This record gives sequence, C-alpha cells and structure tokens, in this order.
Amino acid sequence: MDAAQHEPADAVPLSHNADFIRLWTGGTASGLGATMTSLAYPLLALSVTTSTGLAGLLGVVALTAGTVTRLPAGALIDRAPLRPVLVGADLVRILTTSALVASVLTGHLTLWQLLVVAGLNASAGAVSDIAHSVALRHVVAAAQLPRAFAANEGRGHAISLLGQPVGGLLYAVTPALPLVADLASFGVSATLSAGIRRSLRPTPNDGPRPPVRQDLLTGLRILWAEPFLRSTLLAAAAFQLVFAATVFALIATLTSAGHSATSLGALFAVAAVGGLLGAVAAPALQANLSLTTIVVVMGWTAVAAFTLIGWVQQPLLAGALLGCIYFTATPANAVLMATQTNRTPAHRQGRVMAAALLIVGLAAPLGPPSSGILLDAAGPRTTFGILAALTAVVTIAVHLNQPMRTVGGIDG
Repeated sequence: MDAAQHEPADAVPLSHNADFIRLWTGGTASGLGATMTSLAYPLLALSVTTSTGLAGLLGVVALTAGTVTRLPAGALIDRAPLRPVLVGADLVRILTTSALVASVLTGHLTLWQLLVVAGLNASAGAVSDIAHSVALRHVVAAAQLPRAFAANEGRGHAISLLGQPVGGLLYAVTPALPLVADLASFGVSATLSAGIRRSLRPTPNDGPRPPVRQDLLTGLRILWAEPFLRSTLLAAAAFQLVFAATVFALIATLTSAGHSATSLGALFAVAAVGGLLGAVAAPALQANLSLTTIVVVMGWTAVAAFTLIGWVQQPLLAGALLGCIYFTATPANAVLMATQTNRTPAHRQGRVMAAALLIVGLAAPLGPPSSGILLDAAGPRTTFGILAALTAVVTIAVHLNQPMRTVGGIDG
C-alpha cells in the first residue's frame, strides 16, 4: 500500500490541522452556497417560463451534467495537481454565477441561461467533490480519515439544516441575493483551497498511463475486481436507493395527510440534528466497533425506524425516527469512505472515488419513483414495510459478507 507517500509527517489533531481546516471550511462554504440556491434556481426558472415541465429540466440537466462529468473528473484528478483543480472548479462557478447575477439584476434572465449555468455548475461541483475527498488523503493521517470523513458527513447535515431556509429568506428579500451569497461562498472556497500548504501533487503512476479515453473505466474495473470494494459499493448503492425512496415516501404520505411544508421542514430539521449528533459520536463508535458492526447497526436501526414510520402520522416523530437512522449512518458512511480510501492505491484514488460516487449517485434517483409506485399500489404501511424488508436483506448480506467481515480495522 502506498498510502504512506501521502501521510502527513506531523499527524496533529484535526482541530489543529490548518490544511484540514482550510479544506473543510472551503467545502462548507461552497456546499452552503450551493444549497442556498437549490431553491432559488427552480423559482427563477418558474419566473421566466409558464411551463413547469420546462422549469423541471433544470434538475435533469444538473443531474446529467454531474453524472457525465464524474469519470473524466476522476481521471483528471489522478493526473493533475489538486490545488489548481480545486481552485479552478470554484472559478468556473464564480464566472457562471456572476453572469447569472448580472442577468437577474438587469432583467435579462432566460431559461436557457439558467440551464447552461446549472449544467456547468453541476459539472464543476462534481469535480470539486471528488477533489475534496481525494485531498483529504494528502492533508490527514490515515488513522484520522474516519474522523475527517465523519466531520464531512456532519457538515452535510448542518448544510441541509441551514441552507434552504436561509436561501428562501434571501430570495424573499430579492431573487438575486441567494446567488450573490453563492458567489461569495465560491470565492471563500477558492481562497482557502489556494492557501493549503501541504503538497497536493498526484502520486506517480506505477507505469505508463493509458490515454485518458481508455482510462475512464479504470475506477469501475478496480471497484469490481477488489472483493471488499465491490461489496461495500453494492451495499452503499442499495442503502442509498432505499433511503431516497423513504424520504420521498415520507414527503408524499405526510403531504397527502394534510401536513404543511413547514411541518415537513421541521421533520427534516429534526432528522438533520440526528446526523449532527452522529458526527459527534462517530470517533467513539469508530474506536470501539468494527466496520461491519457499525454498518450492521445502521442497517437494523433503519429496519426498526422504517417499520415504525409506517404507523406514524406526526412529522416531528417521523423526523426523530429518521434522525436515528442518520445518527448511525453518519459514522457508517465515514468509516466506509475512510476504508475505501486507505485500501485504494493513491495514484488511482480519483478514478475509484469517481466511480463509486457515480454508482451510488445513479442508484439514488431510482428510489423516489419506486416508492411512488408502491404507495399507489399498496399504501404507506405496506410501502414502509417493504422498504424495511429490503433494508433487512441488505443488512444480513453485509453481516454475512466475508470480505467485509475480514476487514478488522481502518487499515484492513
């Protein structure tokens, strides 16, 4: 394993690791900015077209652009110094968002401009996400990676808790304001990324690199060839599909029961608190439990919560149950990401990370239509019962999976 090539010589605590703090804070800024505009973009689209179908193209364009970009981004990140990649991704979004702000302020915004900006920003975001994950290996010691990824998971829950409400308030003041905040967030992220002192140069390859076009599928081939990576990827994709289905089913069920958007917002706020608490508890859990145990605990927690959610009509109680899942999912996701990172040769990290995010990202969109079909055919209680049963099957498979059981700790 060549992880030692990127091991920081002075493995200080994360709270005193200046480069980690820069990387984490930059990711927080750009993530918060992007989440604040996740409400502004569809509202702006609806303001320039009377067709909800055309406005809905925004989501399709962004999802397609991010998906198509991931594999080339992984190949790029394994070849290029990470610092200019991180800064460049932010600069692209600064330029596109600046143009959007100017159009909104002058009254010349068009749907096509929104679609182009959404696609470019999604592509730049895909590059940035992979580069941030790979950069962790450069600035954090291997033994600290579970905590670092847990901090990232907690950041995601905090952003989901604050981002959209703040974005909605800013939009209510003036439609350009969340875009200006987004623009500022990318400036902060670019500045902090440029200030990282640790070398972020790519690890030399163990032989001549194939042409980029031939190299695009390398990450997928590595994931499938390595039993542990293959097992964890399939489990993560299955969990992601079920969790996405559950969130949609919750929204649809409670909306049909007459609950307001405010109540649903409170539900997800309560759930996000569970994720934040999971990030706080993650170091203790990771220190005392094996990888398989952490994932299995998450799975059985989800089985119990899904079963109970089917009988719950109160949003806050449903949020508390969802929060229990997030509490266990945060350390599970972190330890899986850390183990994958340490078991992947450094010179292939970008391609493997990109492939993993691609597969898991493709699984998530299948969840909402699947749960929608189940709700129409069988109703809420049966739907959540089926989701609980599917989660139980995945959890049992993880428990019995030999490659995962043989991984004793973070270094395998």
